Order: sequence, then structure tokens, then C-alpha cells
Amino acid sequence: MFGTSFARSTTSKPGLRRHDSRRNHRGLRGWAGHGLRFRRRAPLHLRRSGRLRFEPRGQRQQRVPLQPCAGHAPSRRPRGRGSRIRAPKPVFVIGAQDDPEFPPEGTKRTGEKLKETYALLGKEGLSQYRVFDGPHDYNRAMREAAMGFFDLHLRRRGNGTPVPEPTIQPEPAGSESLRVVAEEIEGRSMLDLAREALASAPPTTWDDTVALNGGLPLPVPLDWTEERSSEGKIYASFESEPGLRVPAVIWMPGAQARAVVVLISEGGKVRAQQEFDVERLVQSGLAVMAIDVRGFGELPGLDARLMAYLGTADTFAMAWDTARAAVAAQRFANRVVLAGRGTAASQIVLYAALMEPTIDRVLGIEGLRGFADAFDARVPTYSVMPRANLSASLATLRQKVGG
Repeated sequence: MFGTSFARSTTSKPGLRRHDSRRNHRGLRGWAGHGLRFRRRAPLHLRRSGRLRFEPRGQRQQRVPLQPCAGHAPSRRPRGRGSRIRAPKPVFVIGAQDDPEFPPEGTKRTGEKLKETYALLGKEGLSQYRVFDGPHDYNRAMREAAMGFFDLHLRRRGNGTPVPEPTIQPEPAGSESLRVVAEEIEGRSMLDLAREALASAPPTTWDDTVALNGGLPLPVPLDWTEERSSEGKIYASFESEPGLRVPAVIWMPGAQARAVVVLISEGGKVRAQQEFDVERLVQSGLAVMAIDVRGFGELPGLDARLMAYLGTADTFAMAWDTARAAVAAQRFANRVVLAGRGTAASQIVLYAALMEPTIDRVLGIEGLRGFADAFDARVPTYSVMPRANLSASLATLRQKVGG
């Protein structure tokens, strides 16, 4: 809405204080329930300059400077003795059909209440409202209507109808008229700075990587639950951290398993069955467990941005789920092997092997050679180690697990 304010009014008593026995602030509230407020005393420089007009009690006046303020309108809320609105100023309420903050029904209701109030003073023509199609984005139609309103009441021009905006032709990209300096400035981008920081990273250890990611969670009871199907599969789940249950599916060989292989696929445990040829592994005498770590499969929705705020890499958190799965898998065989396929999954099994020393072997397929590979736009965000320059390199970690 254009033109919502309230007069700076005072009493005739010394000190020029506003007559208000209940509140320290006074302002007009619209149909939305809020509005502009002014301090109880006028600013000192205005009081000294004599630019304020003070009136005796009972002759309070509304002075409405024309200023844009969408979606609000004055209402008559007398406070104190003799309070009244006099000589309302022009007001234009602008609303939008698609505006969740101030819906069109509110704009219409505000406009109707204003007209009723202004009609009491014979000034109904000074109040108007309009609801525009689309969102409340101060589009061209809104701007043209507002300029027509301003022209009429501020410049005394026209009849208040919308003023067409001139067509503006922006300069094309790369135009010489936009050039500020004579030559292109050689500079480094944030990507360049990140590459340089990683290239000059000091030697660090696995302990530094753990500290970088906020440390390791405290182990909790696995609370293992399982259900065997007629197909010979075992559907199970266990608790990785308090409140986080990790689903798993297990395939068992006919005889005692030689070892159990825990599979990590970036497509979840269902995709793992296809990527690793589970049937062949089972026929070779291996038990196979495929799990959904947080962020994959049945546990989607891991927000990389929030994880970065937390200071923990996605792959590091996923690795803890995998390490706890390795502990749970020992019920099927003494030897546990981890296998992961992909830029994230290969890191997950690597970190998990460092978290859980009882893991026998690790296999990473199609993984990153080093953290610098993550600068490739094809690498998913969940594969990135934030602040990798402060972590031990992947080569160092592979060497630590013997790979």
C-alpha cells in the first residue's frame, strides 16, 4: 500500500509528550494486524528545528506521506481522549492474486474498510485498491499503476491512470560500453584458491581426518532385528546411532559361510545386488550383506549443506553405518570384507575399515584417485570431503589399511 503513516501528535503541556497513558509507541495497524510505529517523543533535531507541527489535545491529525508499503492499511483505533482521524490523505493498496504473505482476500478487505472510513469524511475517492494477477513481485503493471497514483497526487499530473514505462533495452553481454578497465584483469576464482589449498596441504594423519569430521560417535547396542523369507533371504535392521536404524538384506550360502561381504552401492542395497553379482558370490560360499547407509536407498535426504555446517563429510557419516554393519555381520562369519562401487562408496568402505579394525579386507571400485578428482563437475556432491586440505590424503589412508 502506498501512504500509511500517522501524525506526530503531542499535548499542549510542556515537554511536548504524546498523550498515551498505556503504551510507549503508537502506530496504525492494518487488516494484517501490524503496521508502522513511531517513538513516543519526536527526534531532538526535529523538535529544535521547528519543523514539527504540534496541536492541542483533541485535535490529533493524521499526516500520511506518500511512501510505498505493500499490503498494509490504516484503521481507526482511537486512544486517549478526543482522538480522531481528520483529512485522510490519498492511499493506494496494491495486492496480488498469488501472495501467501498477504492474500488477495486481505487486500480486498483492507480496501473496503478504507473506503468505508474515508466515506465517513467525504473522501472516499482518495482511497483505492487493486489486486493484480500473478505474484507480488512489483511487476511492470504494478509499477505503472503506482506511478499514475504518484503523478496525480504528488505532481498534480494526469488523472491517476497507469503511466506506461518506457521500453528499456539493456546493453548486450560483452558490450564494450560496459568495460570499466582497458584490459581483462587476471584473477583467481574460488575454484583456483581451493585447488591451490589442496595442492599445498601439509601432511596429516587419519586422526586429523577424524578430528576434522567431529570425531567418532560412541557405539550403541546394535539392537539387531531380522526376518527370514521363504526365498532364503534375511531382512534385518540395526541401530547405527541413537534413533538411526539401518536396513539390510542378507543372502546366505547353503553351507557355513567362509566370510561375509558387506556391499555398499550408491544406488542402495537393491542396486548392490546387480552391481556385485550377488548370486555368484553366494555360490562361492560367501554370505552377502547389502545395506542402505544414510543418504542412500531407504534412507534418502542427507543434506550435504547441513552436513557441511555440522562439519562432517557425507562419506564419513556413511562410513560409521558401514563400520557398525561390519560388527553386526560377524554373526554370520568371522571374516568380514567390505566392497563399495563409486566415488562415494569407495571412500565409505575405506573410512569404515579405519574405524573398525576387525574388518579383514576392503575393495573400492571406480573411486577417486585423490581428493582433487572431486573438482570434476561429474562427481556428486556427496562424494566431496569438505576442507579436504586438512584431511589425510586418500593415498595415505589406503596405505594405512594396506591397499
